[in-house]
Amino acid sequence: MQAVILAAGFGSRMGGALPKPLKPLFGLPLIDHNIIKLREIVGEENIIVVYSNKALADHIKERFPRIQLAFNSRPERENGYSLLFSEGLIKDNFILTMADHYFSDDFISNLRLDSPNKAFVSRFCDDRDEATKVKTEGIYITDIGKTLKDYDYFDTGMFFCNKDIFPYIEKLSKEREIVKLSDVFGAMAKEKKLTYQLIEGYWIDIDTQSELTKAERFIRNNLSKPTDGPVSKYINRKISTLITPLLIGRIKPNTLTLILSVMGIIPSILMAYGHFFLGGILTQLISSLDGCDGEIARITHTKSRLGGVLDSTLDRYSDSLIFFCSFMPFSGLLEAKIALLLTLAGTILISYTSHLTGCRPRFITRDVRLLLVMIGGILSLIRPIYMLHTMLFIGIVSHIGVFFNLLSFAKKEKTTKQNFAL
Repeated sequence: MQAVILAAGFGSRMGGALPKPLKPLFGLPLIDHNIIKLREIVGEENIIVVYSNKALADHIKERFPRIQLAFNSRPERENGYSLLFSEGLIKDNFILTMADHYFSDDFISNLRLDSPNKAFVSRFCDDRDEATKVKTEGIYITDIGKTLKDYDYFDTGMFFCNKDIFPYIEKLSKEREIVKLSDVFGAMAKEKKLTYQLIEGYWIDIDTQSELTKAERFIRNNLSKPTDGPVSKYINRKISTLITPLLIGRIKPNTLTLILSVMGIIPSILMAYGHFFLGGILTQLISSLDGCDGEIARITHTKSRLGGVLDSTLDRYSDSLIFFCSFMPFSGLLEAKIALLLTLAGTILISYTSHLTGCRPRFITRDVRLLLVMIGGILSLIRPIYMLHTMLFIGIVSHIGVFFNLLSFAKKEKTTKQNFAL
């Protein structure tokens, strides 16, 4: 299996000196998003990029040294003719796509690469006037083009092909100067040589800066996780998704995890010396940045079990240190010693039981606990003892969360057994 990315266009509508495939999209050049996703299917060494710009070639050689490059000396003859320059590198079946298209992860994961000469089509399109439309009949595409009035779906710019496509390109290139992919696939469609698969995932053809902005908005809105608590969802993600594009390509996720954990020592020291306000503010700031490592991993497809375990483990260390240090200024009080035991046990057990049961009370997730630390720091400006009361409150609510987990799990187990008995 191979993949061909056509990246030899001029991109005149986008403007600027930078080639369109190198325009940054959420911290990564546009073409990198496609390469990162396709190499998981075919491997980096089986990706071919057809280019005409030296800056693009230099970027590929530096960033993805195993990719094969094919130079297009006639980019003015359009994208159909551009594919012809990859012919000598093609062995059999290959995925074909464009460097200026963005495809979501679920779009890519839904591709069926069973039989070649297939177009991946969609009911959705961002710009109907500019989109290439397809008319279908049964399993075949019967017509394809931008000017179709009667059509069923939109061409997404993703195809699954084999070497049978090249005779069509060669024939058309002898007949006309401009050879578009829609012309090539149109010729195949007339002979019922082109099938299709309907895809539900998000995609967008990026020709203008506004479309680039739409793609970035989609990425930002889809970086949240199902396990995000309310503070992460409505506050922290808004901050982290602004910072993450600045960090992508500059730091690895696990390295950032370690750095943020070390940074967590600073508010702990401030807490230990009674500077609750500054310690609380820094605690919430670090909590807001805590999502950046995971966001980088998801965007660059470098997620790993090690990274997840490391992140979760270091979070427990950081939380325990912050909570412990926040009680140190009150160490002479019996109330503080009881509250410390209650809080440390509660915050550890809430995480542990959530992991074991799969239940997760939204009212006391980690992001909520750390926001409460900041609130306690602010209240300490009125009276320092309010910090102790806040930590005690966190401990009590955490134990309520533990009880909630156990109760929810017991109900789930009872329902499962009843269904099994039926």
